[in-house]
Amino acid sequence: MKTTATAAFLIAALLPVSAAATCMPRAEMASALIDWYGEEPVEMAMGIEADDIQLWASDRTGTWTLVRYTEGSVACVVAQGFNFEPDAPSEALVAALEVQ
Repeated sequence: MKTTATAAFLIAALLPVSAAATCMPRAEMASALIDWYGEEPVEMAMGIEADDIQLWASDRTGTWTLVRYTEGSVACVVAQGFNFEPDAPSEALVAALEVQ
């Protein structure tokens, strides 16, 4: 799980929030991911501090969402995908990225 989160963090650092990104208030994004997709925040790897990026995923539905937090408590989806596997190697996450 930590390897996957590390890969997601590194990839997210390279992804800008585009004008077409889905953005909403931080609390609304969290509610949507929990209620609609059953996703929960994934623990980031030790030694990586990421106040502005969070990987959300669901073991039940297999969906995952990479969210970047901007100033003013706004959350924007920068990537999302399917077939989330908590124990998959980081290469699998990179191959599955579906950038918006």
